[in-house]
Order: sequence, then structure tokens, then C-alpha cells
Amino acid sequence: MAIALIWAKALEEIYETSPLLPESLSKVSKRAMLVNTLDIPKFVNCLVYDCLEELSDEARYSCFKMLARISEEFMPETDEVDRTVISLRLWSGCLLAAKTIALQTMEGPIAPGMREYYSRDIDLEARIDPVFRAGVESGIAFKRLRREKYSFRGLPERCFIKSKISFLDKTLKPSQTRSVGVSRIRSMKYTNNVKEQPL
Repeated sequence: MAIALIWAKALEEIYETSPLLPESLSKVSKRAMLVNTLDIPKFVNCLVYDCLEELSDEARYSCFKMLARISEEFMPETDEVDRTVISLRLWSGCLLAAKTIALQTMEGPIAPGMREYYSRDIDLEARIDPVFRAGVESGIAFKRLRREKYSFRGLPERCFIKSKISFLDKTLKPSQTRSVGVSRIRSMKYTNNVKEQPL
């Protein structure tokens, strides 16, 4: 999930853009549906391979194009590059929040103390990144959409994960649950020819 943020920051620097959340994603439920649509094995695998330094520049570029294509119906008013950046930030924030309130992840059960620790780190990023924060605020809706159990035990009384709880749209429809890979932070590398290509 951290690699998705690194990708977003790199694209912003390369294309000199800093997109805000479009009006079409103002509803928490719509954001959750977008993240659910983006959260496919091909995207998650790209993040994992990049973490292992085994992802080529061409494969990374192809992943960016895929995100832009998938997210177009959710953000028709936004161009390709901005859609990709927004998608990466939303996905990262939403999945980090969802993982924090999960009863357990692939690494094991989530204890209340872990939730408090994770939520404080999430809030630090959410305070400076409004699109990431919009993703974090969608975490509960994402869990509900997938009909996955979750818990607030250990979360601080005031945190971004719970900030939109009273505004959740209860018309979310469940979808098939997909497994989510675990990613770690590493530096991002771009070759000149990839930088010069339009998305």
C-alpha cells in the first residue's frame, strides 16, 4: 500500500500535477466501489513485484494505464494522469484503513493496540493528503461492501477512519472478496523513455 503512495508522488512530480478529489467521488460509497474495482490481482501483483525490484518500467507503465482505464467511469471529468494519481492515493488510504479495522490479516489477528498504532500513522498522512484521507474515510464502506467483519476496538476516539461513519451509504452491494497482497516501501525508478511517454 505504501508503494502505491510512492507511485502517486512520483507521477505528480513527473507530470507536475497535484489533483484533488473530483466531485464525482464525493460520496464515500462511490469511493469504496472504485477501490473495490481497482483491487484486482494484476494491480496488487505489480505492487508486490515492484517491492521486490522485479517490475520493469514497461510493466509499471502498463499498470498505470490499466488504473486510468478502470477508474474512468468513476471520474469521467478527470484526465488520465490525474485519475491514476487519485486512484493510487484512494486505494492506499482505503486499504490501510480496512486493514487496520480488520479482525485479522494475512499476518495474523489485529489486536486493539495495533489498531491504535496503525491509525496514528494513517492520520499523519491523512492530515497532509486530502485524497489519501478520502480513501481512509472509505475504509468502513469498503469492508461493508465486501461483507467483511471489522472492529473499532483500540481506535482513538477521534481518527480519520471513523470520521465519516454517520454518512455511510447503506445501499452498498456486496461483491466477491479478492485477496490483497502485502507490499513494502522501496524507492521508485524511472527510465527517461518512460518519463517522456504520456500516460
